Amino acid sequence: KTSLGPSMLFARDGYIFVYVDNRGRRESEGNFMPYEDDARDYYDIIDWVSKQPWCNGQVATSGGSYLGFNQWQAIKKKYKHPALKAINPMVSVAFGVDFPRSVQMFYAYILRWATLVSGNEANQSLFNDTEFWDSKYYQLYKNRLPFSKLDSVAGMPNAYFQKWISHPNYDHYWKNIMPGEEDYRSIDIPVFSITGYFDADQVGAMYYFDQHQQYGTAKATNNHYLLIGPYNHTGSQWQPANIQNGIAIEREAQIPIYKFVIWWFDWVLKGKQKPAFIKDKITYFETGSQQWKGTASLKQLTRDSLELFLTPAIISNSKRKELYSLSLQKPVSNTSLKYSHDISMALDSAFLFASSRPFDDSLYMTSAHNMVFESMPLQQEIVLSDKIIPRIYATLNVPDADFEINLQEVDADGKDRNIATGSIRVRYRNEGEKPRLAKPGEVLELNFDGVFIYVKKVSKGSRLRLVFQSINNPWLEKNYGFGSEVSKESTSAPRVI
Repeated sequence: KTSLGPSMLFARDGYIFVYVDNRGRRESEGNFMPYEDDARDYYDIIDWVSKQPWCNGQVATSGGSYLGFNQWQAIKKKYKHPALKAINPMVSVAFGVDFPRSVQMFYAYILRWATLVSGNEANQSLFNDTEFWDSKYYQLYKNRLPFSKLDSVAGMPNAYFQKWISHPNYDHYWKNIMPGEEDYRSIDIPVFSITGYFDADQVGAMYYFDQHQQYGTAKATNNHYLLIGPYNHTGSQWQPANIQNGIAIEREAQIPIYKFVIWWFDWVLKGKQKPAFIKDKITYFETGSQQWKGTASLKQLTRDSLELFLTPAIISNSKRKELYSLSLQKPVSNTSLKYSHDISMALDSAFLFASSRPFDDSLYMTSAHNMVFESMPLQQEIVLSDKIIPRIYATLNVPDADFEINLQEVDADGKDRNIATGSIRVRYRNEGEKPRLAKPGEVLELNFDGVFIYVKKVSKGSRLRLVFQSINNPWLEKNYGFGSEVSKESTSAPRVI
C-alpha cells in the first residue's frame, strides 16, 4: 500500500498489523462478489496469520464500514477461528438491513458504490464525481423510469446492482449471509463497536449490537462495549474533524478514536488497565452538555417520555400558511387531516439539489409538498435519549406508499437543527420478510422505527417541528404505489397518493 494508514500506529504499540485485500481486489486472486465470501475468507486469513512465526497465536481485527461487516462474518459459528480473540467493528454495514436496502428501500447510491468496487482497483475518480451521479439519478427520476434501469441510464450495467434489487424482501439471500441467533450465541470474545449519531451505517452497527444483546450469553454481552458520539461515517473511525454533518461539535467530543481502539486492545489482549474512557457498556456523548457518560443500556438511559400529538389547529407563521400544532394535549376527538401528493411529479432540480444554509428552515417551511407541525416552546430543558419513534395512523387510497418524517429543533434564537429522520414503506409496516399491501379504508399504524439514535440536550424555550411528506426524490427508488415490485414500477400518468 502507498499509505500505511493505521498500521504504523498499531506497530508503534507493539502489534503486528496485517492488511489484506478482499478476494478479487487488487493483488488478491479470485472473483469479488461483495459480501458473499467474507466469512470463509476471513477464516483462511486468520488461520494463515496465526501460524506465522511472528504471531503468538492471538489474532484481533479492526476496521469500519465493509471492514465492520466482515468482522461480523468472522464470528459466525461455522467459520469462527479459535485464534480470533477480539473484534473492533466500526460503523458496520449490515447487509440487507442498511445496505443496499435501508428501511426496506433501495437507494441510488448503491450503484455508485457497486461501480466503485467493480474490477480489481477502486474506481475512485468516478465514485467521487458527485455531479455525474446526481445528473444520472435525476435523469432516471425526471423521465419516470423504473429504478431497475438506473445502471443502464448511467451507461454502466452492473451485476451487483441487479442481483441486489432482485431481492426486495428480507429473504433467504440476505439471511444466509448475515449472522443468525446461533452465531450470536456462540460469541465468546470481547467486542468493541463504534458508531456515530450521524453515521450513515448507524442502523447497521446498532443492529449487530442489539442482536448480540438479545441472543448472546450474559458473559459475552457484558464484554461487548459500544462507543457512540456526534460523528459521521468517517469521523467515527479515526479522528473526527471539528465539523460533523455540517455542525461544529463540542471540543470534548473531538477525541482520537484510533487511540481508544489501541487502548482497548491493550486491555483485552495484553492485560493492561481498563481504559478510563469506558464509562459503562455503552459510552455516549450527551450533545449540548459537553460530557461523555455511560449506561448499561439505552433503555436504562430513558427515564421518562414526552408525547406530542398531531392536531389540525393552525399556528400563525410568516413563512407558512398552514402550520399545524404539535400538542402536549391529546385531541379529545379523532379529527383527521388530509394529505395528498402526486407521486408521478418530478420536482424541480433547483429545489431538490438546493443546499440549505446552516440553521435555516426555508426549504421545508416554504415547500408545498409536506405537512409541518410545531410545538409550543418547551417549558423546561429535556435530554433526548435513544430513538424518537413517530407513529401515524392513516388510511390510503393506494396499496403502498413511502413516507418520511423529519423532527427539527428550533431554538429560542430561531436556529433550526434536524434531530431525527425516519422513513417507512407501507407494505413493510409489520416486517421486512412478508410485505402486506394496504386495503382501501384500512386504518394503518405506521411506526417510523428506523430513526437514528441521538442523545442531545434540547434547551428550554426551543420548539419542536415534525415534517411529514411522501418520499419523492432522485436518491431513493420511487414507489408509485401500485403494489408491484417497486424497482420495476413507472408511470406516464398522474398518480395521487
